[in-house]
Amino acid sequence: MTSNQNKIIFLIQCEDRKGILSATSTWFYNRSYNILHCQQHTDNIEGRYFMRIELDMQDLKTTRKELEDDFAEFARSYNLSWECHYSDYNARVAIMVSKTSHCLYDLIARKNEGDLKCEISLIISNHPDLEVIANQFRIPFYYLPVTSETKS
Repeated sequence: MTSNQNKIIFLIQCEDRKGILSATSTWFYNRSYNILHCQQHTDNIEGRYFMRIELDMQDLKTTRKELEDDFAEFARSYNLSWECHYSDYNARVAIMVSKTSHCLYDLIARKNEGDLKCEISLIISNHPDLEVIANQFRIPFYYLPVTSETKS
């Protein structure tokens, strides 16, 4: 397994009670999903249970919609709130910068090396200094100066 392995990630929360971990992991097992990672936490003050499950996307034998519809039926029976995310989805992001370049270079390098799964759509700055870097990587740059009129 590599760190670039595509994953299905479920974020689950509900009222804390016995059997949630067992029922959920059994549900995935019965559908032949390999659980790569599972973390859970109980908030004893609020009585809430939180779980994050990573599945191997290679085990997906249906459409994503079918998986989510099927899980929604299971979740209703346990009154679970949940979200499902897929690691092969590249979010479009904007990077907001100021004058120093090291963080911008780091984010661009991580994206280019595949460690940061996203599409850098634009760079926004309150200083024009880093426009040259945006141009170097062919990323649109927007300069939004802070003036006494725009500062609040």
